[in-house]
Amino acid sequence: MSLCRLDGNADMYGLGIRLGFYLQWLARIVADLLLVCSTCDCNQKAMLTEVEGGRTALQCFVVASFIAIISQVDTGSATVVDLYISLLICFGDYFFFIPTYIWRLASGFNPLLDPTRWLVAAPSASYSFLDQLLVVASAAFQIWFWAWKVPKDVPPDCETFGFLFSKLSMKSLGFRTANIVIQALIMIIALTAIAMPYVLKRGESTDGPGKVPRHKRRRMQTLGILVSACIFSTMVVGIELAVFWNGLRGIYIINSTGQLIPFVIGVLALVRIVYKYIWASKEEADGRAIPFVSSPFAISTLTRKRP
Repeated sequence: MSLCRLDGNADMYGLGIRLGFYLQWLARIVADLLLVCSTCDCNQKAMLTEVEGGRTALQCFVVASFIAIISQVDTGSATVVDLYISLLICFGDYFFFIPTYIWRLASGFNPLLDPTRWLVAAPSASYSFLDQLLVVASAAFQIWFWAWKVPKDVPPDCETFGFLFSKLSMKSLGFRTANIVIQALIMIIALTAIAMPYVLKRGESTDGPGKVPRHKRRRMQTLGILVSACIFSTMVVGIELAVFWNGLRGIYIINSTGQLIPFVIGVLALVRIVYKYIWASKEEADGRAIPFVSSPFAISTLTRKRP
């Protein structure tokens, strides 16, 4: 069976949209790294703000993209390959829930052996709850996608491929079954995470960052950043290989406003993080007011008095 070269859906996963996601992922990793490496309070405050803001912005991108995916299914205007690549961009990093929790079980949930539990900037309880709800919704959608949508709508005369650490046919029963099992496990993990605060007794917790020396905490946070970088690299490679393997056309140029906006936002997110870090350090050194962009629409001045 031959590979059919199809026109890709640039509005769902064009170059600008993919780069926008990649740059926001990278910006979060850079912000975490600068936060761990910073030694002055002003840097830490600036980076904490950027980590929280970047996390929220990326989540808004994911939610908007998920709504677009659902609407495309409803109108029938997207192919199975279009939906698959869009889902991989939005939710592919959740695949790493499974090895993460396998490791936690193997290590007896010991935080000193688990770098993924030492977040540089921990999200709020409300953010975590909403994020887990999104995981459950996306996992349920993808179970339906692999169990019903792919067998029904995959092109019968064209070969289509997906990424699962190798090149696999989307028509393969094994590949579809593996994705269904993975999404079911992800859903179970997310539901467990939602229920856990209600199951644990009030005040019950594991050893946290405050109970270990600072140098050990930083070492674990650095390892966590390396894990995030590995996940980021794997996801970029997987998405780009899926695009390449399916011979999609028209998605390697930025030729629309819908692609340009995510790309520009991603670039500005990365530039802003470096800018805030450099100027916060300079302010700490000389004690003078340093201007910084507090929003896309205003210029503010941060004034810090030296003792």
